[in-house]
Amino acid sequence: MDVSLCERFAKVRNYLGLTQKEFSLKISATQGNIAMIETFKREPSKQHIVNIISNWDTISPRWLLTGIGDMIEPQKSYKNHTPKEAVFDPNTGKVTTLYNRLLKCPTSFIPLGGEIAAGQPAECYPDPDAEPLSMPIILLKDSPAMYCILRVSGNSMEPVVLNNDLVLIHYCRDWRAAEGKISAIRLDGEITLKEVQLDAKRKMIYLHPYNHSHKMLIVDPDEHQDIHLIGVMEMLIRSIEQ
Repeated sequence: MDVSLCERFAKVRNYLGLTQKEFSLKISATQGNIAMIETFKREPSKQHIVNIISNWDTISPRWLLTGIGDMIEPQKSYKNHTPKEAVFDPNTGKVTTLYNRLLKCPTSFIPLGGEIAAGQPAECYPDPDAEPLSMPIILLKDSPAMYCILRVSGNSMEPVVLNNDLVLIHYCRDWRAAEGKISAIRLDGEITLKEVQLDAKRKMIYLHPYNHSHKMLIVDPDEHQDIHLIGVMEMLIRSIEQ
C-alpha cells in the first residue's frame, strides 16, 4: 500500500473543493472507492489516475504519481524539451541547419522508416518508395547506422512536434537514457512518440503527451507481451513547405 499516493489523491479532491460523491462521478469511481482510498484501505487504480489527469490538466501527473514537484503544474515551458531543429528541403532531399548551410560538410543517407503515431500507438507501415534523407554527419553523435527517420502522424506532442514533422531517432534500448525525453516506444506491435517517465517503485512506465487533449498512457510491462524502447528523438526536422 502506497500511503503517500492515497494522501496525494485526497489532497487533489480537497484542492478541487469536491465532495467524495462529486469527485467519484468525475473520475468514474464509486463514493465507497474514494472513502477507502482516503482511509488508506486501497490504492487508486490506474484508471482513477488517468481520469484525474484527463479532467484537470493543471494537476501535475509527475507529482500525483511520484510526489516529485508541485501539485499544480506551472505553465509548461518546452525550452528543455525541444530538440535540435533542422530543415528538410523536399526539392533536394537534403537536411540543413542554419549554421551548416555555411559549411561544406560530408553527408550520410538516413532511411525514412515510415510513420510514428503522435497519439494512441499505431502500426508503422514503411513506405517502400520513400527516399532516404541526406543528413550532414556533423549533426550525428553516433554512426549513421544507429539512426532512422520517422514521419509524425498526429498532434499529441504539440506544440513541440507537429503533425507531418520528421523526427531523427537515435536507436537506444536503455530506458534510463530516455527518462524525460521524447522517445519512440513500441507497445504490442504498435509504436508511439511520447515523453518517457519511469516509476521504479511501482515498475511502471508513464508516457506523456504534451497536448492536453490526449491522455497519458500508464504502462505496466507485466501486462504487455511487447514493450520496448526504440530510441530517443535527437532532432526535429521540419519541411520548408510547412
